[in-house]
Amino acid sequence: MAGALSPVWLSVAIPLVLEPRRKVKGPGVRPYAGENEAPAGFLNNALGRWRSLSAIPKWSGVVLFLALAGFAGIPRQGGNSSSAPSEPSGLDAMLARRAAVELRDEFREGLAHWEGEGDWSRSWKLDAAGFLQPGPVATYRPSRRLEDYEFEFLGQIIHKSMGWAVRAGNLKNYQAVKLSIVGGGAVPEVALIRYPVIHGKPGKATQRRVPMDLRLDTVYRVSTRVTGNDFTVTIQGQVVDYWNEPALAKGGVGLFTAKGEQARIRWIEVRNQTDMIGKLCALLAPAPIEVKR
Repeated sequence: MAGALSPVWLSVAIPLVLEPRRKVKGPGVRPYAGENEAPAGFLNNALGRWRSLSAIPKWSGVVLFLALAGFAGIPRQGGNSSSAPSEPSGLDAMLARRAAVELRDEFREGLAHWEGEGDWSRSWKLDAAGFLQPGPVATYRPSRRLEDYEFEFLGQIIHKSMGWAVRAGNLKNYQAVKLSIVGGGAVPEVALIRYPVIHGKPGKATQRRVPMDLRLDTVYRVSTRVTGNDFTVTIQGQVVDYWNEPALAKGGVGLFTAKGEQARIRWIEVRNQTDMIGKLCALLAPAPIEVKR
C-alpha cells in the first residue's frame, strides 16, 4: 500500500461515515459474549456501535485510519539515501504538503549544508565565537525544495550591509534582501533594500528606511515570511516592509555579502506549519528536503 489507499478500504470506510446515525431502542447493542458467539455476531455488534456514534467521533476515527494507512505506505529512507528524495504521491503527497518544517543551522558542521558557485567557500569564514561571515551568495541545501516558510536569523552588520535570499530556486534566481547602513553617526540610518534576481540579473531595487533607533553594534533578529506571492520582513519584531513578487514561486534560503561588505550570522531557522497537525503529518510523511549532496 504505497502512496494511496486501496479502493476496497475506501469503499468500507466512506459509507460508514456518511451513513446517517441510527437510533437504537432499548438497552442498546448487546456486548460480545466471547468465544461462544459467532464472528458474524461480533461484526454486527461492532457495526452497530459504529453507527451509533455521532459524526465527530466517526470522522476522527477515519482520519486516524487514513493517517495510519498512509504511514504504512511510506517508504523508509536510510542514512545513505539519495540527496534528492522521490516525490510523494497520493495520500503521502497530501500529508507532506501539510507537514511541519523545522530546520536550524548553527554552523557547527561548517558549510556542509551550503552550496555556492565556484570557489565561494573560500570567502566564507567561521570566527572563534561561532559566527558565520558570508561572502558570495550561497544557499542552504535542506530548504531548496520548499515554497512557503518563515526564514529567521540572528546577525550583525560589521561593515555596510548584510544580505539574505529567499525563494532561491538556484543561484541565478532568488529574492535578494539587504540591511544596509546608509547614514553615519552613533545612531546610523539603516535601510532595507530588496530586488529580484532573475536568470542572474538583478532587477529594480526598492529601498525602505527601517523606522527604529539602532546602533552600529546592533544584533538584528530578522524574519522573512514568504506565502504565495507575498513577502514580509520583520526586524526586532517590527514589520518594516512587505511586497508582492510573482516571478519567484519556489525555492529555499541563502546568505550573501557583496564586495566591500561584511556581516556575521549566529544561526538561521526555516520553519512552516509547526502546529500540532503539521508535526503529526511530518511524522507520517515528512516534507521533502535535501540534506546531502
